[in-house]
Amino acid sequence: MVARKALPHREREDTEQELMRKFLEKQNKIEKAFQGNANPETYLTAILYRMCCEVIRSDVKNWDHVRSDDPSYFFSRQNQAGSVENKLVISNESAYLKKILLLFDDESAKIVLFLKVLFGLTITETDLEDYEPEFRSKGIDEVLLGKQFKRNTDVYDALAEVVKLGEGSAVGGDAVRIWLNKRMDQTIKRLNGTMQRSHYDRKSFRILFDYTFSED
Repeated sequence: MVARKALPHREREDTEQELMRKFLEKQNKIEKAFQGNANPETYLTAILYRMCCEVIRSDVKNWDHVRSDDPSYFFSRQNQAGSVENKLVISNESAYLKKILLLFDDESAKIVLFLKVLFGLTITETDLEDYEPEFRSKGIDEVLLGKQFKRNTDVYDALAEVVKLGEGSAVGGDAVRIWLNKRMDQTIKRLNGTMQRSHYDRKSFRILFDYTFSED
């Protein structure tokens, strides 16, 4: 924010100094809260961004230069004329999301596949194979590949059929919905971290997920 010259020149030095003061004041607490799950650079970038917002908020005359500390802001700028620091943050957040999903172990591929279906992203054979290597013989491809669902209820019913074919479990669409929403909320909680490294909600999480997995 400071680097991209969002602040007037006369205010920039004061903001940088106040940001440094706040960081040094809380450095021990910040370092102790770091759990090693994220890239240290990503962790510190998020912390410093939040601190910068707090500094600027304290000066009402400058607050109009800050759009939001909602992570969606970075993604909205991705398609605008080049912001290198934003692209770096997005790239780091995308990599961090993939690492968090891996923490679900055997459920990781299932979560990615089911969220891609829910969010209307293109499903590939690789997605299906990661979930179930025998997806063809079990007929899972016929349920998902090339399909478009108009309603969420149709999505969850289709995913319940996938669970039946792939895992041999007879579950209903509501059970799949509850399970997937729980996993989504757990992922968002891990993204935000115990120190609130960011402020993802379901809306901004979807933006990050779409960006991450539509690129694959």
